[in-house]
Amino acid sequence: MIVHVVYRCKPGQFTGGVSKMVLELANAQSKYAQTEIWTVRETAQDEIQQFNNVTIRYFEGQEWMNVVKSQELIRAIDGNRNKISVLHGHNTFHPLNRQLSKAGRRNDLPLFFHPHGALDPLLFEGWGLKPLKKRVYSRLIEVPILNCAKTVFALTPLESEQLRKVGVTSDIKVIPNGIDLISRGPASLSLRNELGIDKTAKVVLFMGRISTKKNLSLAIQAFAQLKKQIQHSYFIIAGDETQEPGYSSSLRSLIRRLELTESVKWLGFIDEKSKASVFDAADLFVHTSVSEGMAMSILESMIQGIPVVATRGCYMFEAANAGALVETGYDPTEVSTAMFKLLQEPAFSGQLASIARSFVAENHQWDNIAKKMIGIYSL
Repeated sequence: MIVHVVYRCKPGQFTGGVSKMVLELANAQSKYAQTEIWTVRETAQDEIQQFNNVTIRYFEGQEWMNVVKSQELIRAIDGNRNKISVLHGHNTFHPLNRQLSKAGRRNDLPLFFHPHGALDPLLFEGWGLKPLKKRVYSRLIEVPILNCAKTVFALTPLESEQLRKVGVTSDIKVIPNGIDLISRGPASLSLRNELGIDKTAKVVLFMGRISTKKNLSLAIQAFAQLKKQIQHSYFIIAGDETQEPGYSSSLRSLIRRLELTESVKWLGFIDEKSKASVFDAADLFVHTSVSEGMAMSILESMIQGIPVVATRGCYMFEAANAGALVETGYDPTEVSTAMFKLLQEPAFSGQLASIARSFVAENHQWDNIAKKMIGIYSL
């Protein structure tokens, strides 16, 4: 039995890409092997549930410095050592990874870990408290955990290099994130109508967790420049704001200073059922992060046929080289120019969208990824 251990997993209620990726990967693997997800209970109502062929088990957790661990989950590993063939952790900078490493070694179970881009050295730069804590934790705890693994999975060749740079000596295999290959049907105007946006307006979309590393201030500044060129345009921001409310407040202040209050639409957290209507409203997707593993929202936009502008920190180099998206630096004018070109040149935009769909189909099908990973597990 393959057991994926992740700090949070509530189907349809993903506040971050890791949980979504784990569920979709486990679902794809379940065609070839018994696969379960073990995670931490958030409410008393969280019980065992079935997602297609994947069993999701919830365990009592103990919060520690805004992250969680679970003694109950570890006891379950000890009690099921003869049934488990793979332990696969997805909890960088969470005590769950440390617990999982100890339980795996104690029970002689093969350990696999996914850092999901969290060990990018760029995120440790500076002398503030947060990067300093990450450097110390990475060196003393996280990297030694990964060095006990049979294999560590990197999402890109660059992440593989980053892991070596911070001291990971275990075997590293590069396996990208996947995506369900479901394209959208005819566009619906329901969300545009709800937001007071007519069908002739140009709509730029960001969807993802609202956090500092997403660098949304750059996207907002770029949109302010775009707005001067395309007056009938809007910027939709969709994502969970609860983890860094101070950052969201600073973005709203920036929007007011740039006199964009009427043109920027905040949707808050969007569940999986509501995503289709949000994508339907968009003409362009923008992602200006300083560091990503591999953003699921970019892959989703590409398969939906929505042209994408992404900064180099999104680490979508292969897609950019294939002409599947437009990659930029961190200058607002550069980002704005890329957005303007895609919105004003339908032929270019359509060609890019077509290449993007083909690129995703060739490189990011979950079924292919699941089979490749199971081969690495040596099941």
